[in-house]
Amino acid sequence: MIRYTEKEKQQRKYECEYCKKRFSRPSSLMSHGYTHTGERPFACDHPGCTKRFSVLSNLRRHNIVHTRKRTNSAAASAAALASAAAMAEKVKERRDIRDSRRNAMRGASVSGIAESL
Repeated sequence: MIRYTEKEKQQRKYECEYCKKRFSRPSSLMSHGYTHTGERPFACDHPGCTKRFSVLSNLRRHNIVHTRKRTNSAAASAAALASAAAMAEKVKERRDIRDSRRNAMRGASVSGIAESL
């Protein structure tokens, strides 16, 4: 159970009847209440979509799925694959450079030790 100070209780005057969590706004309490009831009052109105949400902002974010432009998925996949391959090649080149520098530094420190003996 959550414990609140008197100041927090005054600031958060809306209490959940299920878990006693407190909120400063009634809208926050209402959204939270949906987690207990399982209610999903916000439905997607796109034809053929049956998704429902308990938070309006989640529905708005979901609507992007229906409104963004569709790209040629094969072309997009090929471009993404080429980009990933190019990135992997750059990472490999940088690792090789790093490793060669480390090896050069190790060789210099080993030869420096040998010379001092």
